[in-house]
Amino acid sequence: GLTEFVIKCFEKKNDFWKRLGEYTPDFLILQRKGKKPHKVLIVETKGEGFALKFTPKKKFMESDFLRLNAERFGYNRFDFIFLRDDDKPERNIATLSEKIQEFFD
Repeated sequence: GLTEFVIKCFEKKNDFWKRLGEYTPDFLILQRKGKKPHKVLIVETKGEGFALKFTPKKKFMESDFLRLNAERFGYNRFDFIFLRDDDKPERNIATLSEKIQEFFD
């Protein structure tokens, strides 16, 4: 409950959308234009025990969420990165660094 930024996740089954539940990201990195957020990088971290359970929401975030919001706003307003806690810290730092570099370009 620290933030009001909650994403409602869905999964498309044939012609119908099935609700997967709500998702509150671990971190948000904002790029602002003036005082308003222009772009948002959503960063999620999960340990080995929770990564499998998060798979349907991760799939939604990486595909439908990004695509639908790009269509809605007319540009890639959101980006998403998933980091596993059980990966080596050096790998996660390198992955995150690349994504942040790409995000702010």
